[in-house]
Amino acid sequence: MPFRDLDAYIKQARRANSDRELFSCSEAAARQLGLPWLAIVQSMAFFQPGGRYFRMDNFQSWGDVFVAEGYYRDDPALLAARSTSRAFCWHEMERLLGGFTRRQARIVREAARHGLRNGLTVPIGVAGEPPGCCTFATRDRQLPPSHICRIATLMASEAFTEARRLHGFPARPLKLPHLSPKRLECFRLAAMGKSDVEIGIMMNIAPTTVRTYMRDLREHFGIYSRAQLPAIALACGIVCIEEIVPRF
Repeated sequence: MPFRDLDAYIKQARRANSDRELFSCSEAAARQLGLPWLAIVQSMAFFQPGGRYFRMDNFQSWGDVFVAEGYYRDDPALLAARSTSRAFCWHEMERLLGGFTRRQARIVREAARHGLRNGLTVPIGVAGEPPGCCTFATRDRQLPPSHICRIATLMASEAFTEARRLHGFPARPLKLPHLSPKRLECFRLAAMGKSDVEIGIMMNIAPTTVRTYMRDLREHFGIYSRAQLPAIALACGIVCIEEIVPRF
């Protein structure tokens, strides 16, 4: 698929009015690249099927086994997609994960038996939305040449963007309201799990002031509990996941 064909695919994908239309043109483009197996998926689609999250693939019997066995909980490609921001070949997954568990090794073997012997996974994440990826796979032991894989990566980005559009993402863009420096710092510390007392000590302000700031934050975001603040802070880019849940 030369780049002019990629442009044609992008135009077609942007005209798609349904999952079927989007996947049909995406699958045809993937086959042109020599990568006949394709999945466009948000990980939440496995945990909440039938909802607004999307999962499109042509994995056939492997897709049935994948869901029936609950392999999506341990799938190396889905997990590795959360640990890197670039596309990766399947032979890189074990390194990205720091080794396979027995179950993960079995998933890789079973996928190969169903015809998915090698693949390219493109991680795609948007703050505040479920993580996802596009995966291309082949029966061959080797992937197509690197320039073809680069085209697949560009195609994946477009396919996922259009899938998001069809499923109403983003439902409502989350905007950070104008906050004073102290309110912003209070927001950040609360999202990190600090109590009102701890925030007061760290910011050298009175507990009553902290409570006022917390009330203002809840009103700003239209929420009822401080337990919701970490998710909002992540979506707004105020904190990173390691600040909320330190790695252990």
